[in-house]
Amino acid sequence: MNFHARRFGRAASSYGEHSGVQTGMAESLLSLIPRGREPDPDSLLEFGCGTGILTRMLRARFPAARILATDASERMLAAARLATPGAEIDWQILDAMDGTPAPLPAWAARGFALAASNALVQWFPDLKPHFALAASCLAPRGIYLVSGFTPGNFPELNSLLREPPFAYSSFPGNSEADVAEAAAENGLSVESWSEASATEIFPGPEQFLAAIKAMGSARRPETGKALTRAKLAGLIAAYRERYGVPGGVRATWKSWQACLRKP
Repeated sequence: MNFHARRFGRAASSYGEHSGVQTGMAESLLSLIPRGREPDPDSLLEFGCGTGILTRMLRARFPAARILATDASERMLAAARLATPGAEIDWQILDAMDGTPAPLPAWAARGFALAASNALVQWFPDLKPHFALAASCLAPRGIYLVSGFTPGNFPELNSLLREPPFAYSSFPGNSEADVAEAAAENGLSVESWSEASATEIFPGPEQFLAAIKAMGSARRPETGKALTRAKLAGLIAAYRERYGVPGGVRATWKSWQACLRKP
């Protein structure tokens, strides 16, 4: 299990109460589905289903479709099952990061009409293996709805982490060029792309960082740059001073959504 799968697994019980932005992203993702040009998909695959936020939306939108929901964390799958009682959904452990071919169920042997993932791929060091996996799972003319965060996500926090004593050199996220390049290499075309920004006000930096931890979204520290207690205290003080607003401090999410198509 990879680093992020372990982090998200530990956060399975607390993820839902902090996932308002991810819920909005899932809603935006569904709005990208082409309307009127083709019949509703009869088979759906979800990568990184987490606690089932997007899964339940897909179930409601396409009640007649067969769904395979996957995640790299057994704890997340268990939380999704618990939050989706009575639904006829197949659940499967799958790490979608490294591109290892997935064994498709017999009912999807010809490939899925639609695949989806929400707020997942920004954690992958390389999109190309994942897009290769997605392409291999899609039926001809199948679509992949995918969303993530841009490298400019959390600009307030990142501005502080770029400075000493942290001096981080890179941040999780994908640009439009990253997605287009990885998609083209795997025979996928980008049919639509959009970006969004959402600002939240937290009582203080401590609550903001706690919310990130509660979602399992903490990034892996760069080698030799661990977040010690002293560094954390300095980060909190600098965040409050620089980004304080009436009612607390601000944090800005910057996300993207895309619809990819297999020939």
